[in-house]
Amino acid sequence: MRLAVLLLLFVPLVYTDGWDFGRFSNDQSDMFPCQRSQNNNAYNNFKHRHILAYDFNTSSRHAWAAYLTRQCLCGRAPLQSFLHKNEQNSIVSICNGRGVRDTGNKCISEGSFNVYTVRSSLEGNGECEVHLRTDRSHVIVACEVVENRCVPVHYETQTNRRPPRDGEICRPLNKDLSFAQAQERHTDNNMRMRLVVLLLLLVPLVFTDGWDFGRFSRAFPCQRSQNNNAYNNFKHDHILTYDFNTSSRHAWAAYLTSNNLCARNCQSFLHKNDTNNIVRICNGRGVRYKGNKCISERRFKVYTVLSRFRNKKCRVRLKTEYSHVIVACEVIENHCVPIRYEAQTNRRPPRDGEICRP
Repeated sequence: MRLAVLLLLFVPLVYTDGWDFGRFSNDQSDMFPCQRSQNNNAYNNFKHRHILAYDFNTSSRHAWAAYLTRQCLCGRAPLQSFLHKNEQNSIVSICNGRGVRDTGNKCISEGSFNVYTVRSSLEGNGECEVHLRTDRSHVIVACEVVENRCVPVHYETQTNRRPPRDGEICRPLNKDLSFAQAQERHTDNNMRMRLVVLLLLLVPLVFTDGWDFGRFSRAFPCQRSQNNNAYNNFKHDHILTYDFNTSSRHAWAAYLTSNNLCARNCQSFLHKNDTNNIVRICNGRGVRYKGNKCISERRFKVYTVLSRFRNKKCRVRLKTEYSHVIVACEVIENHCVPIRYEAQTNRRPPRDGEICRP
């Protein structure tokens, strides 16, 4: 009943003067750099896919194969472009005064960068085959606002074309607004005003029977999950269900085939004896990482498996390492449990970090 009342209150706000959702539009004509992103993880995805996470011999194809395998990036796309981790701040600067608007929400860098273009494929023997090219180029990235910062969220391409000298500088909205940006700011202010009015209308509904919006937020660990099967899915996808020779590629191929997991290109697994310790990451043995994610205090033995079907057989390549693991934690049936595997890392959690617990 209250939902119906809410909709009746909401409709007039939408239709009185056409509430504009254009700032979230994917229509290129409505897009500008530094609009709010719909994906709060977009910058992290950009870094994972295009910024090298650590130093290695970038002239060595074997080193590249090892890197792509470890980062689960081998064969992710026919061609992938990477930038050195020391360039990370300079890449962010493209969206903050060091880039010129190209098209839509994309910006071209004023300076040039060393760009590593990698062609990779996972071969039938489980090896990552790599071909490498290095260029000095300007880069084009899409810029959006994530957590109040304008950052790159998508790598478009590299080019030898220089940005126009009289082009529009890419930066967050400020006093030097262009006409289009000023129009967007006006729309944004109208949107904020309607949100305020909507919240005022919602107050009686919230306080009459304690409607809880917190359960739908994913900002903190150990909130109620919307998927009651999420923990079971986590165990199926990442916890080994039975013992086998984990040093044998043939045994891994049999395991993945029997569990319908071979088609997933890159996967991380933990031993079934570690199940309780993995759950404890969400219950006092983990430190908050970002959002609802927690990083383990201790290290685990992590099996990273690259797999593919070839000639109707599951082909496997395996890497084993001891790492801290990062999982997302939510409450299912009154227990805070891991519901998604985020990554493994050699970085230790901060000693003074916030402990993950219900």
